[in-house]
Amino acid sequence: MCNVGVPGHRDVNLKMGNDMVVSSDVMKTILDGIVDVAYLIDPDGKIVYMNDSVREYGYTTEELVGTSVIKLVYAEDRDKIVQAFGKRKNGNTGTTLLNVRLQSKDGKIVPFEMKSNQITLNNGTVPSSSDDPMVGPTNRLSGSFILGTARDVSGRKLVEQALREMKDQASNSPTVSAAQSKAASTRRLSEMLAIPGRQERLSRLMAVSWATDGFESEILNNKSFKMEDKIRLTLGCAEVVMMDIFARKQVSEQQTKSVTCIAGNLLKFSTYLKELSGGVPALLDHLIGYNFELHRHCLNVGLYAAMFTTELTPKTMMMTRRQMLDTCTGALFHDMGKVLIDRQTLEQQASMSAQDRKVIQKHPYIGAKFLETARAGKEIQQVVFQHHEMFRAPDNPNIPVGANLSPFAYVTAICNVFDNLTARKPGRKNRNAYDSLVLMVKNMQGEMFLPLLKPFIRMMGGNS
Repeated sequence: MCNVGVPGHRDVNLKMGNDMVVSSDVMKTILDGIVDVAYLIDPDGKIVYMNDSVREYGYTTEELVGTSVIKLVYAEDRDKIVQAFGKRKNGNTGTTLLNVRLQSKDGKIVPFEMKSNQITLNNGTVPSSSDDPMVGPTNRLSGSFILGTARDVSGRKLVEQALREMKDQASNSPTVSAAQSKAASTRRLSEMLAIPGRQERLSRLMAVSWATDGFESEILNNKSFKMEDKIRLTLGCAEVVMMDIFARKQVSEQQTKSVTCIAGNLLKFSTYLKELSGGVPALLDHLIGYNFELHRHCLNVGLYAAMFTTELTPKTMMMTRRQMLDTCTGALFHDMGKVLIDRQTLEQQASMSAQDRKVIQKHPYIGAKFLETARAGKEIQQVVFQHHEMFRAPDNPNIPVGANLSPFAYVTAICNVFDNLTARKPGRKNRNAYDSLVLMVKNMQGEMFLPLLKPFIRMMGGNS
């Protein structure tokens, strides 16, 4: 049951689902305040209510109430609306999602994503058309109605169109050089991201789709990109490189250079990243994704390392710019030695055999050897090789007791442990940031770990 009214009426409760009841004046305030176009229409498509967002397209709410919503829809897409109404009348009360084009008052065609649900009104009230609908006379309604929102997806469609054009150009023009294709895609992307008033975020998938070989070096210098776009594009480039490494089970010299360049970008973004709302751990969910994948774990650790090294310098550990860059590059590469290990084995570590466990324990050594072949610097190799070794140096035959362990490997080890504890891994419940930090303090003892844990907790503490 759903009662919709205005302030001053007693029957102003709106019931959605089984439990939630809100007053209609609160609901109207919410609908009027959102950016999307919100609407209430009857089963025949006549508009009963529409919020003020429709004014951006040249209409007023007063002139639309009482007219058919179909008149707003571009002629070629009207059949979609008619079919949706037919399904409603045949008993479909679930959520409907339609992609249609609406026509603004000046004739412009605008793509929209419309999402709606069927609701029931019982002697409800809505404002009638007047200069001040909140104090004007009201119309009482009973029966089934459709409540929904329409989102302008112009920015998203332009980016998707550009992606299709770029792919078509690559497939239909084999004579176009890689440099020409990259220059064209960069120019086209700049145009898309510079759209005035763009509301659509550059999604992770879009960022990955746009990533091209060597593109990460151009991101920082492009003035058309907003800071958040630069971060997403850099991570998109990183994901492309990492996915290719894990697919080919090898790393090339060019990929080493690309990852180093990506690490440099992340270092420059680190201050901005730490200031974003939602906290550092939550940030990774939005930028990289929820589902655990080995290449994404590498990106998480690299991103943590970029922020952590800037937190350390110069307060705790004096690091040159080169050392910071090597640390972050090593953090991004830290688990690449696992490329030769079966994925199912990695996901079932709790029940793996002793033999499988021995194979996994070799991944730092394998990763370091890969990087040596790819001509990575010695410091990067050392970070990859030692990111686990300080935990078991006394009984590791590859490292003599008392060996000089890299302090930058300790930085990566802390970032790696934290992400492993908080990650959503198959068959294992992840810990929150606070519990993970408490566990790290209890178990990561030693003259190197403890001084480093304090600034790491300071960086994460406000977000746990």
